[in-house]
Amino acid sequence: MPKLDVTYLDHNASSPLLEELLAELPGLAQYGRGNASSLHQYGRQSRRLVSEATAGIAHLLHCKDDQIYWTSGASEANTWALSSAAQRARTESSPRGPARFLVSAVEHDSTWLTARGLGETHTLRVLPSGVVDLIQLKQLLESSRFDLLSVVHASNETGVIQPLGAIAHLCATTNTPLHVDCAQTLGKLPLNFSEIGASYATFSAH
Repeated sequence: MPKLDVTYLDHNASSPLLEELLAELPGLAQYGRGNASSLHQYGRQSRRLVSEATAGIAHLLHCKDDQIYWTSGASEANTWALSSAAQRARTESSPRGPARFLVSAVEHDSTWLTARGLGETHTLRVLPSGVVDLIQLKQLLESSRFDLLSVVHASNETGVIQPLGAIAHLCATTNTPLHVDCAQTLGKLPLNFSEIGASYATFSAH
């Protein structure tokens, strides 16, 4: 059967592993075969691998090592971020009530479904260009209290990139926690979270 010359065009879903990484995997599987929480030699080796990976990602994102949390993927990370915000709302709100989320109309289902299950969810509209309506965002943040604003940095369906700097500025001036879904931008766009100031940022190894 003749070999097909294939051009892969679905990198937003996930990218094939680089050949350099494939070559490293057998050695990593042998070296990091212990439980990273164990005290024995194999556990220490695995913990060292995790620590090195954490330091590398923190350097890439311009944040501290202890700000990195590992999950199974971006969907779980989105759920964790919104759940954390809801928990904070339950303990800090006075009077206590359901968490209030402001979610853009183009968010991933893992964000939408979690927000709806955890509290009161409001929709931030997007313009025909796919960019969030910054005028509406300003009006909403200045007139209401929200426990979290959730926006996707770049859409996996349209490729539209949101004006993260402007969004973060509006959140900062209204003291609104910000969650940014960066599953599509890690490694593709420069990200500096020491400047953005998001409360939560979620990523995937796409």
